[in-house]
Amino acid sequence: QTRSIGANAFAGCQDLICINIPNETISIDSQAFGDLTGLTIFGVSGGTAEAFAQAHDYFFIPIE
Repeated sequence: QTRSIGANAFAGCQDLICINIPNETISIDSQAFGDLTGLTIFGVSGGTAEAFAQAHDYFFIPIE
C-alpha cells in the first residue's frame, strides 16, 4: 500500500487527469505532481488526499 507520495512522483505525466489516493496514504509531497494542472483527486473525505487537493487547488471527489 502507498503510505507516501514523494517529490516529483508524477511530475511530467501530462496525460494524468485523475488519481485515486487511498486512505492509507498519510504523506504527499507538495511537489508530487510537479506543475500538473486540471488534476482530479479521488479520496476519502477528511483525509490526506482531500487536504492536499485543497491546498494545491486540485478538484477533489470523495469516495466511500
